[in-house]
Amino acid sequence: MRRARGYADFLRDLSGRELPHVYFFSGTEAFLKREALRKLVEMVLPREARLLNHQSFSGADCSWGDVEVACLSSPLFSEKRVVALVGVDVMGEADVSGLLEYSRRPCKSTSLVLMSSSQGDEARKKGGVSINRLLGALEGSAATYAFWQNDRGDAHTWAGDWLKGNGKTMKESLLREVLDSVGHSCYETWNILEKAGAVACNCEEITAEHVSLVGGAASVGSTNSFRMAVAAADRDAAHTQAARCLDAGIQPTVLLWMLNRSFRDALTASGGSGVERVAWRDNAVVGELARRFNESEMCQAISFLYETERGIKTGVLEPELAIELLINELTR
Repeated sequence: MRRARGYADFLRDLSGRELPHVYFFSGTEAFLKREALRKLVEMVLPREARLLNHQSFSGADCSWGDVEVACLSSPLFSEKRVVALVGVDVMGEADVSGLLEYSRRPCKSTSLVLMSSSQGDEARKKGGVSINRLLGALEGSAATYAFWQNDRGDAHTWAGDWLKGNGKTMKESLLREVLDSVGHSCYETWNILEKAGAVACNCEEITAEHVSLVGGAASVGSTNSFRMAVAAADRDAAHTQAARCLDAGIQPTVLLWMLNRSFRDALTASGGSGVERVAWRDNAVVGELARRFNESEMCQAISFLYETERGIKTGVLEPELAIELLINELTR
């Protein structure tokens, strides 16, 4: 089966001479799926023709026949049309069969974009098909890409492309701080860059000052300070930095995710691989965790982090209280 590629691959392929007629976007990062669709529309459709030649359908609310009619329609004032089908995996078997038949002989003037859905319950009710089965069936007839939430590489690629597209620059160290502060969430990164870019106005470079003015002051640097305080068992500092992060709007689950990543890196390092593969800004945190915790204790800490996150997401634990208990546990 053809390997599903990420956002960097999508951008690289989009700059190629020949564009595929059928795309399939899977994965859990809905924001990147929409961004990839937007980039494709901008690439193949003139601005004045986009309203007439871009249609979107929901797999939960339409039949393949409706989508096929749109795909076979002639473009207006343009050489191409773009048709998006969101939730292809929640369609019934008969609809999917029609789609697969079309994908083998697609309309040359239409770019069909298929997107997976996260509506698991609805998919089961309608007898939808699995993503893996769709990927296998579409092999060779569609360009496939997978976008995952909190993916470090995809988030960095998207942010760099956003800066370039908006005529802005940002120091690499600051960009990585911003990405780290939001757990590599593309949506949250966009939220910061959009606001900071507006504050920067005519300035080409977005600086740390611009980021701080839009509420990012506590996020840039504080998440790393929080992790370092926990690693060093500095309970007071950890509580202070956690409060700053939460006040800045950073989600508690993002703090948990970053700590979890640090513990997992430390666990790998303790197994003999060292910390060379870890980003330089994480070396001190990972090294301190590896010094303070043995492998068994790190595994227990990781389990505790997962349980705390589950408690927050299910509403069993209040986020602020959960973070407080977590800090007390990890800084004993």
